[in-house]
Amino acid sequence: MKDFQNDEAAAALLRDVIDETFDAVIAVLPNSAKIAVSIAKHLGVPILEYWDDVAFESHLPLSKVVVVDDGVETGTKALKVAGVLGDGIIKYLAVPVCSREIEATLLSEYRKVYSLKKPFVRRSLDWHYEVRPEYSAAEARSILKSALH
Repeated sequence: MKDFQNDEAAAALLRDVIDETFDAVIAVLPNSAKIAVSIAKHLGVPILEYWDDVAFESHLPLSKVVVVDDGVETGTKALKVAGVLGDGIIKYLAVPVCSREIEATLLSEYRKVYSLKKPFVRRSLDWHYEVRPEYSAAEARSILKSALH
């Protein structure tokens, strides 16, 4: 049996372990769309979009953010996001799955990593989801648009 039926089930569990306040949720898109929406609504903060191929920009004053993704396998993307956000912002990471092996590396950039499942070593996120989130850019935008209106 897998840990999560889908990303909505993972989001419902993940949002309940976040015990801080933030200026915004940074959604690592496209696959974090539903998880990020759920957490942002729960926290009552705006969602900012991070797309790999688009320059990140924010017109909001940010001092403390939570970066949200569908999970961490290698940590490469999470480290890239942290680098793009820079040193002036306190960063937290919220993901349903992050191995202890990778979490140790991520803590050099993130104040805390919120995760529900922490296997000792990294492995594919497919191990954890019955239906793993895989959205196209258009689907992710549609999820965000419908949640924000």
